[in-house]
Amino acid sequence: MSSGTFDPMHDDRFDHFDGEIRRFLDLDSSQIDGAPSRVDMLERLLDVRDLVGGRQRTFRATPTLRVLIAVGLLLALLGGAFAAGAFWEQRSVVVAPTPKPTPGTLLEMQVGGVVPGPYWATARTSVPFTLTMPGGWLREADGNVHLGDPWASNGVAFNSWLVTHVYPDSCRWQGTTLRATGSRAELVAALIAQKGHAMSSPAEVVFGGVPATRLQIIIPTYYDGTGCDDPDLRVWPYPGGGDTDILWVFGGETVTVYIIDGVIAGESQPTAFYTIRKVDSRPVDVAALDAIVESVRFQP
Repeated sequence: MSSGTFDPMHDDRFDHFDGEIRRFLDLDSSQIDGAPSRVDMLERLLDVRDLVGGRQRTFRATPTLRVLIAVGLLLALLGGAFAAGAFWEQRSVVVAPTPKPTPGTLLEMQVGGVVPGPYWATARTSVPFTLTMPGGWLREADGNVHLGDPWASNGVAFNSWLVTHVYPDSCRWQGTTLRATGSRAELVAALIAQKGHAMSSPAEVVFGGVPATRLQIIIPTYYDGTGCDDPDLRVWPYPGGGDTDILWVFGGETVTVYIIDGVIAGESQPTAFYTIRKVDSRPVDVAALDAIVESVRFQP
């Protein structure tokens, strides 16, 4: 081991250091928005006359100045990088403002014939959403939008529902205890366990851009409600368990249900969206119904 004093500022390895500075200058930062170009970087360094004392002596400066040059170069590049980072962060966060709903664009304000066009829906859902309505559709007080009569004839319908309870048996529901459903998983489980009708297996899908569970209730045309508490079948009641409004299903119907997660007042509250079609619904009407479903988008 040598006992001599080592002076790093007079080490010939700084010749290599000079080369690295030159190579550093060759880096092209022009592809980073907001970063200085290599020409600008060099100009900034050469204009620091108090440190260098002349452009022609920049790369013949003392080792100390070489270090200062390298630090200055690094700061110049980092400054551009930070500017670029801020630019990209802003680009990823700042988006075009989302139009907010007005009375004229709220679906729940439509009564009777629905004017075709885009709408917001903020009622009967734990997550506001937008959708596009075609022409010729009607809206009922209970939120159902429909084309034709999907209950007594061959029409189609779409609606959303804040489901808090499910009937354990859609056929024999009198005297039974409603099953509470505080989450999407609980609602799915309650519907799968519901007696009185056939139910498809659950499918995990994307509905309106968010994860959802899809189920289908299929009631055959030959369905006979004899022996049930009501000829028609009850699926779920009004939110809270009241019977002022109930989802009924009828013979010949296919009810497709999409269930999503949601929160109201800090509590989990799933929303069920459903479509109704009949075995003899017109293909053009079914296509219009499918187009409504495809147009649904959930909004923050």
